Amino acid sequence: MPTSYKDLSEVFYGGAPDKPTIVDFTNTHITVLRLTDSEFRRCTESVDHFVPDSMPLTWCVNLAAGKTVMPDRVYGPEFMNRCLRNSPAHVRHYFLGASEDCLADLIKETTRLNPQLNICGSHHGYFTQEEWPRVLEQINASGPDVIWVGLGTPKQQEFSSWAKDKVRQGWLLNVGFAFDVNAGRKSDAPKWMQSVGLTWLYRLASEPKRLGPRYAKFNSLFLLYAFEWFMTNHWLTGLLRQSWLLLLGLLATMVIFLTWSMINLPASLPFIGLAILSFVGAWTGSVLAMAASEQEEDEFAPSKKGLNIAAVVGVIGVILCLLLLPLLGLIDPGARWSVAVASTALSFSATAYLALLLLVGGVVSFVARRNAAARRRHTEPARAVMSK
Repeated sequence: MPTSYKDLSEVFYGGAPDKPTIVDFTNTHITVLRLTDSEFRRCTESVDHFVPDSMPLTWCVNLAAGKTVMPDRVYGPEFMNRCLRNSPAHVRHYFLGASEDCLADLIKETTRLNPQLNICGSHHGYFTQEEWPRVLEQINASGPDVIWVGLGTPKQQEFSSWAKDKVRQGWLLNVGFAFDVNAGRKSDAPKWMQSVGLTWLYRLASEPKRLGPRYAKFNSLFLLYAFEWFMTNHWLTGLLRQSWLLLLGLLATMVIFLTWSMINLPASLPFIGLAILSFVGAWTGSVLAMAASEQEEDEFAPSKKGLNIAAVVGVIGVILCLLLLPLLGLIDPGARWSVAVASTALSFSATAYLALLLLVGGVVSFVARRNAAARRRHTEPARAVMSK
C-alpha cells in the first residue's frame, strides 16, 4: 500500500477492489489500544492496511527501517481533502459519520472544490449497533467505490470490521475526525505544528475536556511502548549492554567529583551539574540496557537479577566516591571545605539516582507485566480450542 498522498489516492481512483478492503489511518491512540485492549485488537485484525496518520508513528517507521522510507505521514483529514479534490467523476464516494448538519456542510464544501465529485450517498454517524444492518443495506444500494467512515475510534473500527464481509464492494477508509475538518466545523493545527508532531497539542487546546484525559493516558503509554521498543530493538542497545560502559561511567563520575575539591565553589557549579547528569544518565542507561538483555518470550521483562546487579554497581560507585573525597581532604587540609560541598552534592545525586533507578525499574516491570497479561488473554482462547 503506497504511503504518499498522491499514490494512495491513485489506488482508490482505480475503483472498488476485488473484495472489500479496510484501510485504517492510524494514530498513537489506535496503536496503544491495539497493544492494551484485546477486544479492540481482535476487532482490528480484519484491517488490511494500517497507514501512519501521525508524525510520531512516521518517525518510528523510519527508525525501524534505519532510513527515511516515509518523508511525511498520510494525515487522514489532509488525505480526504486531496483525494476528494482531485477525484475523477467515475469514482463513487459514500460518507458515513458526523451529524446531518456536518454532512451537509461536507458535501457542500467538497463539491465546491471539485464540481465533478461523485457522491452516491451519505448517512450520519448517530446510529446504534442494532441499526447497523439497515445502514449497510443503504450503503449496498448506493454501490460506492470508496466508503469514508468517520465514526471515531473505536466505533469506526468496529463497524468496518463487522461490515467487511457483508458490504458488496468498496474501500472502507477509517478517517476519524476528517469529516469535521473538511466540513469547516473544526479547525486543524497549522502546518508547522503538524510537521513537528504537535497536532495533538493544538487539538488539546481546542478541546481540553474531551481530549485531555485521552491524551494523558494514551500519549504517555505510547511513549513508554516506543521507548521499550527502542531499547529492545535498536542497534544502540548492543553498545549499552557492554560491561565496559559500567566501568566507564564509574570512572567518569569519580574523576568529575574528585575535580571539585581542586577548585573553588563558584567554578565547581558547572561540574556539579555535569556530574549529576552524567551519573544519573550513565547508570540509568546501564540499568535499562541490562534489563533489555534479559527478555522473556520477546517481552521487555527485566529480571530482578539484572536490576540488582546494576543497583549494586551503582551503590559501590557512590561509596567509592564518598571514601575517596574525604581521603583527598585529609591529604590536602585546605581543600576540606570544598570536599564537604562535593560530598553533600554527591549525596543528593546518589539519592536521585537510586530514586530514578526504582522508578524506571518499576515502570518497565509494569509495562512488561501488562504485555504478558495481554498476551495470555489473547492466546489462551486459541490454546483452549486447539486442545479440544
